[in-house]
Amino acid sequence: MLIEYFIIINFLIYFITMLWYLTGIIRTTLNRNIPKYNLNKDVSIIVCVKDGENSLTNILQDLKSQKYSGNHEFIIVDDYSTDQTRKIIQKFQNNDNRFKYISSNIGKNNLKYKKKALDAGIKSAQYELLLFTDVDCRVQKNWIASMMSNFSMNADYVIGYSKVEHNNSIVSYFQSMDFKMMMFCSMGAVNMGTPHGCSGQNQSYKKEVFIKNNGFDKIFNLLQGDDSIFLQLSNNSQNIKTVFSLDRSSFVTAKTHNKWSDFIKQRLRWSGDAQIMWRYNIVFYLAFVGFFLTNFLVLVSPLIYYYGYHIIILFILIKFIIELFLFYFGSLKIGEKINIFSFILWFLIHAPYVVLLGLMGPFISMFHWRGRKIA
Repeated sequence: MLIEYFIIINFLIYFITMLWYLTGIIRTTLNRNIPKYNLNKDVSIIVCVKDGENSLTNILQDLKSQKYSGNHEFIIVDDYSTDQTRKIIQKFQNNDNRFKYISSNIGKNNLKYKKKALDAGIKSAQYELLLFTDVDCRVQKNWIASMMSNFSMNADYVIGYSKVEHNNSIVSYFQSMDFKMMMFCSMGAVNMGTPHGCSGQNQSYKKEVFIKNNGFDKIFNLLQGDDSIFLQLSNNSQNIKTVFSLDRSSFVTAKTHNKWSDFIKQRLRWSGDAQIMWRYNIVFYLAFVGFFLTNFLVLVSPLIYYYGYHIIILFILIKFIIELFLFYFGSLKIGEKINIFSFILWFLIHAPYVVLLGLMGPFISMFHWRGRKIA
């Protein structure tokens, strides 16, 4: 009986959480009255690069091609690269005075990893609005204009949508769907007034938010933390207004992984935020725990609770339906076609994937990312 009660209570918590996200997605409305492409807000675009010579030219060319009438600058921070990163940035700088080469050295000495590079970039920014993306991303020509349009709604923090294009590999299909579902949950949470997660691949906020938060001083030693945790810190201390950008021109395309090992390492790095989220947002942390337990029970319950298999089958069916609804309505909001094949593939792999990440969590320090330990 105790096992039965535990399974039922956990699934109820999971379903309530997912219904919360789903409600937020359904409530999402597109504000078509925003003057998207004729704003003149001054903005500093910041990109941190560590050994990014293979993809750096692509993002710099995307930035150079931006159509934006307001004052803007491109601050490219060299985060102790050992390849040709510096030469590539300086070449663009010599040909276009909007580009600025900055070294991580000028960031606060107490900060570690990417946060020191970000601090150096923000310190060098001359404008109040800050816009961020990553070296492995691609942006559209109206990206700046579209993201800046959200500040006409008196926003303090803008969460941009990021996507992954799949190819013929199974891992890319799964990565694309998994990232999409995370973005949909973020969208729903924002529109329910409880912003949870965001990504440094596509976000923007006012410099005063950074200053009032004492920069990254409270999370100086974390490898991650510059997006979701920083958002939580800002909400906790300043009660900022957060919006989710739904204009398709603001969407950023992130790097596609074709190897499970590369994909898992990326997600392990991201999971570092989840493991310590209880310090900043206990509700969000409990949602993480609930997701893990639910997927864990989906895998092990048929083995330990075989006499109640009909209950497990019912819960799995309900789980499938509610997640399908979240995928369906989320896809409608961003104007994308609904690919049932991708969803089914994601659903079948998702439970073992979540459990694997959860079980690998205690051993996260054994893994490295670009020459740095993940934790």
